[in-house]
Amino acid sequence: MDVGSASEWVDVLCASVREQAEQRHGHAMVLKEHAAEGVNEARAYVDAVLGLQVWAHGVYRQVTAAPHADVGADDHN
Repeated sequence: MDVGSASEWVDVLCASVREQAEQRHGHAMVLKEHAAEGVNEARAYVDAVLGLQVWAHGVYRQVTAAPHADVGADDHN
């Protein structure tokens, strides 16, 4: 990639985040349709939604972190 412009970096990163967010959200919505069918189905839906939220929070933390910051999953700041 050309390091002279942030535009290409932004396009690649945004496309990757969008793809992952749509995939994870879509999976959760499919599970939501079956969540009322039983405990296992409800758990699968809750797990998918929680997974999406945790993933999104991690992405947000990485995006807003200082350069070279070690933003690990165990760090709850």
